[in-house]
Amino acid sequence: MAVTCTTTNGSVNLNDGVNYFLQGFEWENNRNQVWLEPRGNPHPLLAADDPLRMNITITIGVVASSQTVLVTKVENIRNEFIADNQILWGLGGGSGTSKFITRPSIIQAPSYTNAGQDPLMALAASQFMVPRWSFQVIADPYRLNETRQPVI
Repeated sequence: MAVTCTTTNGSVNLNDGVNYFLQGFEWENNRNQVWLEPRGNPHPLLAADDPLRMNITITIGVVASSQTVLVTKVENIRNEFIADNQILWGLGGGSGTSKFITRPSIIQAPSYTNAGQDPLMALAASQFMVPRWSFQVIADPYRLNETRQPVI
């Protein structure tokens, strides 16, 4: 599976198999729709479709060679999304890619505390890794070249 985040300044591969390991990539289309269901007509008609910005949830693991490099790798990801950006998403194997246009998003750094199920601080300090980090990115309503539902 290949997910690459590409910006005008360069790119970060979110699933390079060395530094970043993709564990999840989910998007949710948000829209306000109005459907008409005329009496006697078995097929509803779409009367209004207002697309809203979507949220993309990305879950990755981060591995580094030192604590300093680990923090730098996390900050590199956060910095990718402080301005307009693009995410190229594809499963590989010739299945094609989708392009999402993202908008400035505030991404919280992973928790470096020993709270919860994973001892993240211990792993970050001794093994230089964040095993699971989920964050959300705001994106335009449609992927590039995505077809829209026709509206009457």
